[in-house]
Amino acid sequence: METGICGSDSVLLHPEAEAYVESLVNFDIKKFGSPEWRTQHERLEKLNMQAVINATRNEDEFVKELLVDNDKIPLLIAQVITVDVWKDEVLPIILSTNFQPKSTIPLYLVLYNEATILNLLETVLYHKSALETGQDSLLDLVDYCHSKLVRATCGSVSEWVPGPDDLKNQSEEGDAMKDLLRQRDSLDFECSVKIVSILRYIIDDVTNLPVSIVTRILNSHNLPVILSSLATNPPWRRYDSKGICSKFIDGRWQTVNDSDRFTASKTEGQVWLSLLTLLMDPECQRKYEWNDYNKNQILKLRSELQEVLLDQLPVLSQLQRFLNHLSISEPPPPTKSLVLEQVPEIRDAILRRHGNSWAGIAKFQMKSVFDPSPDEMMRIASKMSETYNLDVLETLIDPPKCSLCGKAASKRCSRCQTQWYCGRECQVTDWKQHKSVCNSIK
Repeated sequence: METGICGSDSVLLHPEAEAYVESLVNFDIKKFGSPEWRTQHERLEKLNMQAVINATRNEDEFVKELLVDNDKIPLLIAQVITVDVWKDEVLPIILSTNFQPKSTIPLYLVLYNEATILNLLETVLYHKSALETGQDSLLDLVDYCHSKLVRATCGSVSEWVPGPDDLKNQSEEGDAMKDLLRQRDSLDFECSVKIVSILRYIIDDVTNLPVSIVTRILNSHNLPVILSSLATNPPWRRYDSKGICSKFIDGRWQTVNDSDRFTASKTEGQVWLSLLTLLMDPECQRKYEWNDYNKNQILKLRSELQEVLLDQLPVLSQLQRFLNHLSISEPPPPTKSLVLEQVPEIRDAILRRHGNSWAGIAKFQMKSVFDPSPDEMMRIASKMSETYNLDVLETLIDPPKCSLCGKAASKRCSRCQTQWYCGRECQVTDWKQHKSVCNSIK
């Protein structure tokens, strides 16, 4: 029998992680939601938790090593793309019916599986050894990232992220499928943030990438322009009716002061560093198609390169000088060379394999896996409780600090659930400063 948490300082021991990695398989889309698929999802979740803990603590990243040694990076990429195809082809059919399951948890697990795999990839692809292992599938991953970022730039990825009051209202409304749609939008938005990091790791290794992938990044998908749009109009930065700025940081929206408005968050910094590589790398400059449209879109970056951002990321001063020079000069035409362009295969293979059978898959899954019996639902809930043992997981991360004095904190603001304090004295003292933020979040 599998255990939820194996010890006081880890989610998985090395032998358990090794067994989990070796057991990973590429599930067909028809199998999504099945007991075997749920077991793999639980194992992926635990591998993800352990990988994050090891990376955060600068410990031996044995999960990453196991994934690389067992050549499982391509499998993870294939599975995340398969989930995306399920969301595009099967989920809309399910939503178009009058399907009212007793619980939407089995459906939600499929949606959440995408976020779990992306989080695991974000952790392990930081290392070049993982990039090298997954190189045969990187073209498919780049295509997947491109499609997600296009949705983000077009505003088709919702900015809604649930808070405590939202969850309470959902249970009162009783429209489970409507809640599922909101959860899907929330996860899509969080996935777009993870994708920015993954794409940055790929771009950082641009000098070692196959020519076909570089060409696809630069010209087929025109990522310099897409990233420029994300830098000048980021979906993870928004303003309310009073002009107060909020940024999506660490999985939630946080109000920022006017003085910090131009300070880059982690996600914004990843966008800028990706742009720096694509626009400043000599080989990329030679291959990029510098037409009038691309040039004008990229020059819009100059308005965002404020002093605050340059002080935070001094390396961007190189980009600023390049843009100033670009504005008064004509870049050379791209270097033309014969390239036998590769095409992504994973998504197309899935679409060819299932053809016009999406309605049949949806009907089968609604009947057999997405509306379980009460006893089966109890078993699913029990396994989830075991996997997401938050009381134990809190002991695995650094303890929170008091927002006022910096000491170890044990109490949290009951209204917004975001600020930590060591005791009531610090909480009362900080209330004048925290009140406006607390009210805006609540």
